[in-house]
Amino acid sequence: MFQIKNLKNLPVYTERNIYLGKVTKVKLDKFSNNIEKIFVKPSNIVERIFRGELEISQNQIISIEKDKIIVKDLKGELKKPIFEPIYE
Repeated sequence: MFQIKNLKNLPVYTERNIYLGKVTKVKLDKFSNNIEKIFVKPSNIVERIFRGELEISQNQIISIEKDKIIVKDLKGELKKPIFEPIYE
């Protein structure tokens, strides 16, 4: 069993072991007290600036472990950099 306060700053990985960032906030359902979504601060500074925090809903969460959270792979998001290098 985990406590909500222990989720803050927990690293978040996809099922393919891609590091997404750390949990900043947890939103609970006001009736059931179950996790509704988690907010993740992206590890990449460019993504932080242009996309802000990631919102991951409870149905995307695969498991919550003592040392990390595992979520479903994103469909095409965050797999490629936002900007491609420019070669002259």
